[in-house]
Amino acid sequence: KKINFLLWTRVRTSLFGLLLFGGIITYYACKQNPAPGYESLNGLHTIEPVRAFKEFGFVHYWIYQIGIFQGVSEKEKEYAREVMRSLENGNNCAKKKVESGRNLILILVESLHSWPIGMCIDGVEITPHINFLLKQNKTVYFPKEMPQVKDGRSSDAQLIINTGILPLLTGAASACYAANTFPSLPAALREKGYMTASFLWDDKNYWNQEAMSHAYHFERLYDRLRDSEKFEQADEQLFEKTLPLLVNLPQPFYAQIVTMSSHYPWIRSPHMKTLLDDLEIKNEDVKNYMVILQYVDECIWKFVIQLKERGIYDNSIIVITGDHDALPYNEYEGREELRGEDCFVPFIILNSPLTSEHTNKVIGQVDIYPSLLDLMGCTDYLFTGLGESVFSNEISDFATYRTGISAGGVNIPDSVKTQRERCWILSDILLRMDYFKTNTMLSFQ
Repeated sequence: KKINFLLWTRVRTSLFGLLLFGGIITYYACKQNPAPGYESLNGLHTIEPVRAFKEFGFVHYWIYQIGIFQGVSEKEKEYAREVMRSLENGNNCAKKKVESGRNLILILVESLHSWPIGMCIDGVEITPHINFLLKQNKTVYFPKEMPQVKDGRSSDAQLIINTGILPLLTGAASACYAANTFPSLPAALREKGYMTASFLWDDKNYWNQEAMSHAYHFERLYDRLRDSEKFEQADEQLFEKTLPLLVNLPQPFYAQIVTMSSHYPWIRSPHMKTLLDDLEIKNEDVKNYMVILQYVDECIWKFVIQLKERGIYDNSIIVITGDHDALPYNEYEGREELRGEDCFVPFIILNSPLTSEHTNKVIGQVDIYPSLLDLMGCTDYLFTGLGESVFSNEISDFATYRTGISAGGVNIPDSVKTQRERCWILSDILLRMDYFKTNTMLSFQ
């Protein structure tokens, strides 16, 4: 028996060694020959982990996980618990009374910056339709929203907006922590009897959105809402296919619509003609970005008109915001230095039941979650996020970018800066320790 045990131990050790050796060989082979469209296989694992697992096997996936996952120390856990305990007695929402039962339609626009909105070059508006919507009654517009995504890019935006926490300091939560327990806006709305659904032009495996939609407690996910693979036609296809699905959803509902056309490298179709073509714009990237934004602007406008025609608009709150920065204002100006204000994305609310006196102040992307809880009458939800509602009597007027640069008003107290900045470290620890699985009384049944 002892001989058999030793033999079996040696066999297991040898098999593990072979698997590890094979994984290392696979890893370096894939580093030299990455999947098409990705700089490295690690990039594929981050953006499309399901595809990477299927194409390159579990051994390499284990190696990727070993490289990307970080442990969490007892000191970090205690720090997170201490900070979260200090937040338990507070509530980041303004707790203003709103009419319940209105639909929420969130349009998460790929790479939409604030600086082109309202811009006019030689009489040509970049976003004429959004400009028109901003002038309507019950519209609230915060042009100085600091995007706070990191390695997860678009997936980080969905994390921040739907859960009220910031992304990992390294790696994408969608690739590493899709099995985590999350408090979320969909969960809060489901407690109020809402149907929740997410609508995608791309595939559900992109940024692991199938798993993350489930983790955020969306009841339905509609993906591949398209007729072709062309980015330049993506948004008209997306809105065209989303509308009938939206009309048939039980009301009230929360619908998250994730656009795609304005994704870099801003490819324009041959039939896309614009007055911008006649203007002298030296930077070709800037020009193409503006042209694509004109197209996106028109797609959003047509969708809003169709919502009105279908009788949905009047009973809905419509939020339009950018997922992350892509072409900051300094590139438009031809300036090398990147400032925090160059990166701003818009936060627009149509048909808002609430107003704010602070629309010219700087807000962070993390502030959207408590603001939406306010708008939807969900201020009694057990987790109101790490940000602060834009409808509060006072807001910090300060936010930090992923690189550490910041933007905000003058004379900001150090205590406010410290509180806003520590949210990055706190969020990273919360994700790595799966805090909400064992440290809250949240129920998502």
